[in-house]
Amino acid sequence: LAGFKAGVVASSHLERAYQTADIVQAAFVDYKDRPVRVINHKFGEMRFGEFEGTQIRTTRKAAVTTSESRDQEEEMVAASRRKFLDFQNNILHQNKHAPWPGGESVANVEQRAIVAIQQLMEHFPQVDSFCIVAHGRFNKLLLRALLGFTGYNSFEQGNACINVLDVDQSGNWKARVINHMGHVHSVDLDYNSK
Repeated sequence: LAGFKAGVVASSHLERAYQTADIVQAAFVDYKDRPVRVINHKFGEMRFGEFEGTQIRTTRKAAVTTSESRDQEEEMVAASRRKFLDFQNNILHQNKHAPWPGGESVANVEQRAIVAIQQLMEHFPQVDSFCIVAHGRFNKLLLRALLGFTGYNSFEQGNACINVLDVDQSGNWKARVINHMGHVHSVDLDYNSK
């Protein structure tokens, strides 16, 4: 973020996002006008309903010790993954208005994301640079909506990635940077070594 001056640092209400946004805001301490800090639930991650918190990938860290319990865990994860991917690939990709069971639809998230952006811009008309700290699926859907893409997985969004967008006076959005990860240093932890 060197050389970038945000007038507002906004984030989701979810812990990882608002803690990261607090760190980002603190990085601007050398500036005369410290950015305004905004927390808005509308920047929260997509609600996945009955899939919320469901593990769909096996972990590298062995959580169980016996081979039988490890096999059971792997089968449960595989079953959850199949159900998750079946719903995502066969329903969500076909109809952006279809919600996750007990959760939100793509259309719901796109709508609240656009509303949140509009509210920021209307509430802070004098600000020309905003920093928004949000979440992976939320970011994908926001980018998709702002930039006019229709593909469900149009964008990769790594953890802690940076996206830079400009908007002109007519409300047309243009991507400058998508999924920049140059500031993140990869660390491969071997959880199984002693």
